[in-house]
Parts: sequence; C-alpha cells; structure tokens
Amino acid sequence: MLRATIQKDGDSDTVDSFFAMRKVEVKKDGADITRLFLNGKPYFQVGLLDQGFWPDGLYTAPTDDALKYDVEVTRKLGFNLIRKHVKVEDQRWYAWCDRLGMLVAQDMPSSHDLSTELARERFLQEWLEIVDQLRAHRCIVMWIPFNEHWGEPPPDFQREVVRATRAAD
Repeated sequence: MLRATIQKDGDSDTVDSFFAMRKVEVKKDGADITRLFLNGKPYFQVGLLDQGFWPDGLYTAPTDDALKYDVEVTRKLGFNLIRKHVKVEDQRWYAWCDRLGMLVAQDMPSSHDLSTELARERFLQEWLEIVDQLRAHRCIVMWIPFNEHWGEPPPDFQREVVRATRAAD
C-alpha cells in the first residue's frame, strides 16, 4: 500500500495506490541449470495458456469481478504464471495479476505473415506499442513476440525484435 499526501496552505490531497519492485532475471543456479530468478531466488513456473475467452462476451469480460475471479481461480488451481495468448487483455486483468501475485508471459496477438519488409515494420511497431502499454505491470515477466510458424522471419529481424523488446522494457 502506498499513500501520497500533498499539503499546501492548509489544503491537502491524498492518493492511495499500491507499489512493488520486482527483480526478474535468467541465470544459472548452483547446479548450472539456467532458470528464472525472482527477487534473487530460483522460481519454478507452473503456467497455463489463456486466450481470454468469455462465453457471454467473446473476448470482453462481463465485469471487473469476472477478471479478478479468473486470476483467483488460476491461483487456486496451483498455477503461478499465465501465458496471455491471442490478445492483449483489459488493463484491469493485468492489475489483478499485479495485486494477486500472478506472473504473466505476454504473447504478440494473432498470426502474421512476416515475409515482406512492410509487414515486419508494422509488426515491430505494433509489438513495441504493446510493450509500452503493458511494461509498467510488475506481473509481466516474459515477452513472447513470435509464436508458431509465421513465415520464418529473417534471423536479423528476429534479433532486432529481441533487441528492441529489451530496450523498450
């Protein structure tokens, strides 16, 4: 919990929020196995793929409570990571993941034909907009720009996307 108050000339304004810092890194542990480390400790991920489908709204959740419930049930089932696939979810879903301690691996939504220079330019622009939109959410521990077979984008382009993603994050 974070509370900030500004006072001036007898007037004050207070805002309540939440705050956290998290260190995420990939490194070798004592057994020389590459692992994800969370706050300096090895963290074993147990995750599922979530396409964010809602029977009564397709890809739009009916309520904020439904978004929260989705994350809570995922935790109760023993998972600690959700790979968000096919879409960028409503910001409220990421906020619930932040508050409830759920890690997120964010995919680039949908399939693309990346065989042309124009398609690759648009892909990179859209991807970096997604990273910019979501990077403040502490729940996101992985960015997944490529999924399945998208026309085998040139290796130089793949390296550029990785470099740009790291710089944007």
